Amino acid sequence: NSVRSALTAVFCRMPVSKSPKWTQVVSAAAGYETNNLLSGVVCEVNKNILEMAATDGNRLARVREVVKNACLKLNEMRKVEGEKLVVDMLNRMQTIKNLASNIAVRAPFVAKEYKEKLTARIEEALADVKYDQARLLNEVAFYTDKVNIDEELTRLNSHIEQFCEIVRLDGMGKKLDFLMQEFNRETNTICSKSNDIEVTRFALELKNEIEKVREQVQNLE
Repeated sequence: NSVRSALTAVFCRMPVSKSPKWTQVVSAAAGYETNNLLSGVVCEVNKNILEMAATDGNRLARVREVVKNACLKLNEMRKVEGEKLVVDMLNRMQTIKNLASNIAVRAPFVAKEYKEKLTARIEEALADVKYDQARLLNEVAFYTDKVNIDEELTRLNSHIEQFCEIVRLDGMGKKLDFLMQEFNRETNTICSKSNDIEVTRFALELKNEIEKVREQVQNLE
């Protein structure tokens, strides 16, 4: 029980990656039938204690050293995995930034094209009949305000900057999880406001990348 308690305390303090895959991979590599790494290590420790009991009076100290080294090695492995996750997420964040930039470039043309299409339809329908230009401009202005996504893009770029700053801090898992919810909120608003096929396509790609990052964030502490 004392060994199990000590192991539990060590494992609970391990930083960075908390992916359940590690317990399965390491257990399999060690030949444990169970997927629970802690139980497997404890079983191995108990077996070694019995083997050493008859000949080694300092067996507990040796067991502690073995367990300590095993935990340090596992910590190193988890740290390496965490660093790889960070690199992957930062690369995806650059993709998100590029997609947001593409939307920002396309957005101003949406209202302009709407005005041209609306004008063409009115002239086709009314032929030579004069129409009120002021009402046309009001309609275009209303549409422009309705589909305007400047605020959403500004907040999205701010979230990107925050993510890149937070991702390398200790204990950033919960902060990043909350931040990814904000990413989704802005992207969903862009999609709902969009009445342009190009903006919608970029926004859907954004959602796909954001979801991939959100899944990776779940593996960080």
